[in-house]
Amino acid sequence: MPAELLPLLPAAFPSEAPFRVDQVRQAPGLMTALFLAQIALAAAFAGVRSPDRRGVWWLVAALFSAVTLVFFTLACWGTSDITKLNHYLAVDPRGFLAGEPLWWSLAPWIVQLPYRMAAVHGLTAVVYSWIGLGLARGWARPGWGGWWALLILTSPMLRGFIQNSHTRQALATALIVPLMLASARLLPVARRWSWPAAALSLAVHATAPATLLIALLPALVRTGAAAELWRLPRRGLDLVRGPSRRRRLPLLLLGLALLIALLPTLIDTVGVKLHAYLFKASFFSTYPLRFEVLELQRALAIGFVLTCLRRRLGWRELSACSVSRVLLLFTALYGLIQLAVLHEWLPQIAFRMGDAVGLFLLITALAWFRTHDSLWMLLPALITCLGDWGVNKVWRPEPKLRCGEDDDFLCIPDRWPDQVVY
Repeated sequence: MPAELLPLLPAAFPSEAPFRVDQVRQAPGLMTALFLAQIALAAAFAGVRSPDRRGVWWLVAALFSAVTLVFFTLACWGTSDITKLNHYLAVDPRGFLAGEPLWWSLAPWIVQLPYRMAAVHGLTAVVYSWIGLGLARGWARPGWGGWWALLILTSPMLRGFIQNSHTRQALATALIVPLMLASARLLPVARRWSWPAAALSLAVHATAPATLLIALLPALVRTGAAAELWRLPRRGLDLVRGPSRRRRLPLLLLGLALLIALLPTLIDTVGVKLHAYLFKASFFSTYPLRFEVLELQRALAIGFVLTCLRRRLGWRELSACSVSRVLLLFTALYGLIQLAVLHEWLPQIAFRMGDAVGLFLLITALAWFRTHDSLWMLLPALITCLGDWGVNKVWRPEPKLRCGEDDDFLCIPDRWPDQVVY
């Protein structure tokens, strides 16, 4: 925090959470209606699987995205990160968001949006829903798109990204997803899109370099050699389309120039963050150990075991399957994060990577069940997530949601955007 702004904080902005004690209210009826609309639209995708009804599919997708945008824009309004960013972006984005130049450039537009950073979080939630929708279309399973989107949006593994409104890290991770899909060979993704998106993520959040390295790990377990990332297979499901040889050099030079431009700021930001996490900050969250996360892991394990029994998959078959190896990789990484938080092995760093690894784990799980033609075995996981949201999140007894007393998800604004005092 810039020293010159410290004297302004007592009068202009609280120094500790909860940051907002007014301008919020409960609206269980409205939020339940929006959530039920998401479920209804997710179910509607199943009725438009025919190639002749692609226009209807896109219409349903647009409606689903609109409802998702409204739901998460309202729901994140009462969270700490949204509140402080609404203030910081208007005061001094360069000072408060050092090393994240994307937000410096977007700040003048963000402060003009209805509900400011809350609207950006709503758009980020839409991006996450489109991970599920895009995978469904890419894998020729368009009827599953809505359910996969809801699985991602309601997953307790993504509590920090989705519910706690860690919007900047969530967006940075979403930009790295195409590269992760390419390195794991889960979907044909052109390098001319995946690498620039990953490079852009470096300007979005300080955790992007670590997330980028994690996204490249599947190439090691998938092929046994990281050099395979740079080859261009000619056929098959594992195709990763890339630019022609004539266009590779300009793109490589462009990417190198971008990296060199960002490198000084990146090194400085990551160094400062690491020093703060290691020697100053002792805070960490136990979200990866929460009961609902363990329940989701159990539900995925049940589907996995039933699929293995149904398909007669033994260790030999699993070890020969590249998707199985990638799934094992992300399962082990997430388990390692849980152990680090449990035993407090640098938990202030470990828990911050939990959501990114959890997202990659969910994507790989979708790919694994699709590969073995057992998508119905995902139902236990989907029911677990939707049940947790329906009972414990969207609808819950009134005393549990203390709007105005705490910085809670689902505490929505009590006034129209032009009436808000920031």
